[in-house]
Amino acid sequence: MVQRSRFVAWLWPLESPSAEGVRDRLRREHPRADHRPWAVRWSAAQEACDDDGEPGGTAGAPLLAALRERGVERAALGVARYFGGIKLGRPGLWRAFFQAAQAVLDAADLVPLQPLARVAATLSYAEEAAWRRLLESIAHREAEVVHGDTVRWSGWVTDDPAVREALARVVRDPGRLRWTPDGEGIL
Repeated sequence: MVQRSRFVAWLWPLESPSAEGVRDRLRREHPRADHRPWAVRWSAAQEACDDDGEPGGTAGAPLLAALRERGVERAALGVARYFGGIKLGRPGLWRAFFQAAQAVLDAADLVPLQPLARVAATLSYAEEAAWRRLLESIAHREAEVVHGDTVRWSGWVTDDPAVREALARVVRDPGRLRWTPDGEGIL
């Protein structure tokens, strides 16, 4: 609460660099708010913000500044402001939105991004059991499994030489394992 105005901040992960849906989500979750500025940050090179009717640079910019200060990427931060009848002025608005952003970031359980690799493997049915046991011990995200004459598995794992070696030991034929570095993410 700042000068009778209430600021409700939200932070959520992004699945893609697109800011589409951020404004709609804030409107849906806070239909009675007077203003709903937001900031999205996919990476240092891909970021955006919107003041949603507040004076230019006083709402979205401090939200983006808070994300930058903490090094948070692949996230959207929004604040719903319920006007309390007292104008805060440009410095007061900037400070209030920045403090709301800091509070939600302080409360968040932030997970660091890690280097990922896209993996595709063609396995025999005998190899699949060992593959599954190995996957239980490493961070991974499965994309697709197709059972036919062989088992085709695709997904993401941590881009780590030890993980690569372990997977290669299961799939003895190197031609049946594709490993492609795929940026950073969360498994």
